[in-house]
Amino acid sequence: MPRPPLARRASSLLRRGAVRALSAPLEGGEVELRLRAAMALAGRQTTHPWRFALNELLLRHGVRSYVAKRTGRRIVLRHPMSDAWVVHEVLERGAYAPPPEVAAAVRGLGRPPRVLDLGAHVGTTTLLLLETWPDASITAVEPNPHNARLLRRMIELNDLGDRVDLREVAVGVAPGEVRIAGFSILSHVERDEFETTDLWPFLRRIHGEPQAADVPRIDAFDVLADADVVKLDIEGAEWEILADPRLRDAAPRAIVLEFHWQSCPGDDAATEAARLLREAGFETGPPFDEHDGVGMLWAWRPAA
Repeated sequence: MPRPPLARRASSLLRRGAVRALSAPLEGGEVELRLRAAMALAGRQTTHPWRFALNELLLRHGVRSYVAKRTGRRIVLRHPMSDAWVVHEVLERGAYAPPPEVAAAVRGLGRPPRVLDLGAHVGTTTLLLLETWPDASITAVEPNPHNARLLRRMIELNDLGDRVDLREVAVGVAPGEVRIAGFSILSHVERDEFETTDLWPFLRRIHGEPQAADVPRIDAFDVLADADVVKLDIEGAEWEILADPRLRDAAPRAIVLEFHWQSCPGDDAATEAARLLREAGFETGPPFDEHDGVGMLWAWRPAA
């Protein structure tokens, strides 16, 4: 029997309150507890929420596949912790929903958009981008071999081989080879800086010491040349791309950026990201989803 409207409303308000609380800035000893709770809550976005939640809360290690409620497509991830955070961020909080200016710019193309997913991880955002623009073609770039293996599996399970082109490379401002360190969403080009795993040591306790891998790097502007919409989340390696003068003449109509404090050339990552994008000819929306020196913003080319 369906629940009464008042009960449904109360349940909805409680869920929204939980999401807002778990999305607030993280401080002190509450970090691990709140992250684990957020990742368990992310299971609501799948058809097996309790199995998802228990795998997270009991710290069960392993690769699992789930059906996302909103798309009916399969996601593939590792428990516990980091992979589930992306489900929370992307599906539960809708972090990559485009603003009206971007939606209008894409409609103005008069054709299906070409989307570039830089830092595609295991493909959760890739699926959301396909939901947002169902006719889009996507180039998904992921340098971490372990992430890329799960991303390839997601593509196969959803029969998306003709829609999603996976490239297992890193991006920069020149071709070459780089060493990728870290695990899951914290994978990054190796550098001599503090990392999130240094600030939150419980991640190492749960995941163990992350393995590093040498991977090829391509010039990001070789793939930017064919993109209409770009999602850029490459854990601090974005700064050299944003500062490159070629960005002004690059093709993308819109960019959604996750900026990071690591390697930021200024004191405030949000301010610096908006400045560099405006210098490249983009208009920018307000930063959002900010926490611990990391955040997101949308940028778009002004209408002709």
